[in-house]
Formats: sequence, C-alpha cells, structure tokens
Amino acid sequence: MKRPTERFFLMRIKVTLLVKVSSFNFYFVGDQNPHSF
Repeated sequence: MKRPTERFFLMRIKVTLLVKVSSFNFYFVGDQNPHSF
C-alpha cells in the first residue's frame, strides 16, 4: 500500500505533465493556425 504523500506526488507529476503537454499543443496549434481562434 502506497503512502498518501507518494500518491499525491505522483498525481502532481501527472497534472504537471498534462499541463505542459496541453500548453505546448496549444502553442503549436496557435502558431501554425493563427486564424483558428
């Protein structure tokens, strides 16, 4: 059984990676298609 701190740390890493990937995709798509908004 994992400790709550370890589980929270893993979930925080997942959220951070998700935010980075989504922001990167947003920047890439926005840069490629400036009129798509």
